[in-house]
Amino acid sequence: NAVLELTLGCNMRCRHCGSDAGRARPNELGLDEWLVVCDDLADLGARVVTLLGGEPLLSPHWTALARRLADRGVRVNAITNGWTLENPATADLVAGSALGSLGLSIDGRPEDHDALRGRPGSFARLERGIARLRERGYAELSCVTCVTRDNLDHLPWPRTTHRGVRRVASCGLLRGRRPLAHEPAQRLEVHVAQEMREDRRRDAAADEVQRREAGTVDRGVHEAGGTAAGPRDDQVRH
Repeated sequence: NAVLELTLGCNMRCRHCGSDAGRARPNELGLDEWLVVCDDLADLGARVVTLLGGEPLLSPHWTALARRLADRGVRVNAITNGWTLENPATADLVAGSALGSLGLSIDGRPEDHDALRGRPGSFARLERGIARLRERGYAELSCVTCVTRDNLDHLPWPRTTHRGVRRVASCGLLRGRRPLAHEPAQRLEVHVAQEMREDRRRDAAADEVQRREAGTVDRGVHEAGGTAAGPRDDQVRH
């Protein structure tokens, strides 16, 4: 799997941004260069590529890159802040694109979302964007959430907050078990403790594998008459 950061241009000012996004950089790749990258990824056997930014939908190349990857047998996803989806032209592009799914950044209640994203009204605008996509029959939507101290106590969210979003993921902490559209009473569940336990279990298993491998090396050195630091002095040939 691979992630392509198409541009650092962004129309949000997210508090948690780790890319220093805002203005597009003057040396960002052009279409021909990106197409070479897409072909290289396909040749290397990439199965899934996610388009990111900045805000990937601000890149003039994203539709062409998604099509090139899809034509090469690669599943293509993108993650957007959703600000431009209210624009009918943008909604048309998404609905007609080669994207396998579109992830939407949604960070809880409207006030929490807007505060984290640094742009008032962004939550309401995103909801209108979702409606635009549904009008066009595009339903492959996911929700990506940044869990913070400010919004954690207000999760899970009501179903009406995310009409049309079929899958939910949040840094491994939030999941929607079934399509929201088919579960009128469904609420999203926070699985923080469960995920932390699973992470600890995986870490412990990885540590055990490392210990066993280290033990195997130590035994092999010992049986050869040396130590992990090297052979005995009487084994060194001068």
